[in-house]
Formats: sequence, C-alpha cells, structure tokens
Amino acid sequence: VMRDMGFFPSKAEPDIWMREVGDHYEYIAVYVDDLMIASKNPNAIVEILMNAYKFKLKGMDQYHST
Repeated sequence: VMRDMGFFPSKAEPDIWMREVGDHYEYIAVYVDDLMIASKNPNAIVEILMNAYKFKLKGMDQYHST
C-alpha cells in the first residue's frame, strides 16, 4: 500500500516511509499496527487509506474531514 501511494522506506529507518510532494516531504511512521502521519494535509492520506484501501482507522473521527 505504501509503495502504491508513492512512499518509499527511509534508508536510516525502514519503518519510516516518505514521499516528495512538490516542495516538501510527507512521512508515515509505522509501528506494528499504528501509523503516525506527518503532512501538510494528513486528512488526504487518511481519506485514501480509508476509501481506496479500506483501512479501518480507529480514533480518526476527530481528524477526519467531513
């Protein structure tokens, strides 16, 4: 999924995935079944994970755009 979305693993830490988006990078840190997203627009990544890949993300209601 990460590769499909254009992310690649960091050489220093393979559990941190990154992708270049225009003038900045987006990051997703993966630990077992948890994700931490660092992005100017994290909701866009969450939307893709939930809608296109059918991820069931708990605790995202407060951050999920309506």
